[in-house]
Amino acid sequence: MSNGLHEYAPRGLRLFKDIAPTAERVALLVPTFSPRFLAAQGWLKSMEAVVHALDMRPTTHYASTEGEIRGAFAAMEGRVDVVVVVPDHSLLLHRRVIVGGGLERMIPVICPQPEFVLDGALLSVDPDRTPIYRRLAYYVDAILKGAKPSDLPIEEPSKSWLMPNLKTAKLLGIGIPGPILMRADQVIE
Repeated sequence: MSNGLHEYAPRGLRLFKDIAPTAERVALLVPTFSPRFLAAQGWLKSMEAVVHALDMRPTTHYASTEGEIRGAFAAMEGRVDVVVVVPDHSLLLHRRVIVGGGLERMIPVICPQPEFVLDGALLSVDPDRTPIYRRLAYYVDAILKGAKPSDLPIEEPSKSWLMPNLKTAKLLGIGIPGPILMRADQVIE
């Protein structure tokens, strides 16, 4: 099973550009160790392609510890219009520091994991995980019955989960258009 997270961060940035069309500068927040991993390289490549297609200017900030994250946000102050967080569990552990760094500097934070939005990030576009987890049971069953994992197809998520945070939008002075709110699966007020 693929979680498809490499596709969801670009969707979040496209939605943000619909919300704030004048935004030009985007910071990509990436764990320090990620450049060595193939998945992170693919994520960065897909994000950079979307950033350029949206006529935005990217900067990449590498951080894994609270201190590095605080330093990255200090370096972003006054230089970026939005922060996109790489979908990585190491950054998920520091989501309150990341969201707090954005709110302190009035920089919107978007990410593919809804846990960030619950803590105050502006927007999340995430794969709907319920069908993924259900399909995992099929794979476990097939493997336990003798199927070779290499013979099983790789499946992608088929539905996304959109979650905006209206409280954060109001604090940042950002209006989220009605059509986006109507598409939202959950709205944090």
